[in-house]
Amino acid sequence: MLDGAGSSLATGELFVAPSARGTLTIRNGAVLTSADLAYIAGGPDFGTVTVDGPGSRWDNDFDQVQLYIGFGPLGILNITNGGGGFHV
Repeated sequence: MLDGAGSSLATGELFVAPSARGTLTIRNGAVLTSADLAYIAGGPDFGTVTVDGPGSRWDNDFDQVQLYIGFGPLGILNITNGGGGFHV
C-alpha cells in the first residue's frame, strides 16, 4: 500500500498477484511510477489495484505501454473517490 501525499514508489515491471491473490492500493495523494510492463492478475488467482483519492495516481513511463488486466484470471483496476487514475 502506498498511502499519503509525498509517498511514492518507482519500479520497472510491475506484477500484482502474479501467482496468488493480491492487491495494491494507492491512496491519499500517493504516486506509483512503473517504467515497464504492468500486470494485474497474471497468475491463477485474481488481483486488484485501487487508485483512491485526489492526487493519487499510477504513472506508467514505458514507451510502448502495455497494461494487462486479468492476464489469465480476473483483474480489477478501481479508480475511486477522485483518484487521478492511470497515466501514460
